[in-house]
Amino acid sequence: MSNINSIQRGTGSTPFPYATANITISAVNTAKATVEYLGTAPNSLSSPYWSSQGYFALTSSTNLMFVPRPSAGPGQVYSWEIVEYI
Repeated sequence: MSNINSIQRGTGSTPFPYATANITISAVNTAKATVEYLGTAPNSLSSPYWSSQGYFALTSSTNLMFVPRPSAGPGQVYSWEIVEYI
């Protein structure tokens, strides 16, 4: 079992259709970090409606990028988790 160095979680929303979001995170070693995409939902809905509507990518040690699917539409709420291992 690997030891965990840090865990970061967050949520956000896309204001416009197809808008890529760049999220500032605390620095992680990208070679030792994983991103978990917990889901998205329209602004007015809660977690039972979450489904895969885009993807996340660590673009640097301090930036997480969310790219919604073209069919996702505006106002998507997304949730993510980054686990950095020792």
